[in-house]
Amino acid sequence: MDGIRRTVRPSAAPSNSRLGAIVPEVSVSQTSGRGMAATAQWTPTVANLLVLLVLELLAFAGLRYVINKIV
Repeated sequence: MDGIRRTVRPSAAPSNSRLGAIVPEVSVSQTSGRGMAATAQWTPTVANLLVLLVLELLAFAGLRYVINKIV
């Protein structure tokens, strides 16, 4: 073995991440950083961001209407 030799320290904590081991048919390159299979579904974070974007656009349109009505 010509590669990098790595020694295991006896005091080192064992790694239990087993990236990609949760879903055996999925390779590591197809998983997210937490080892879960990447999906094409929308997450609650994306849905929340879209709701905030729509609310912001409505607020902008409402303020613009009010300002144009006054001026």
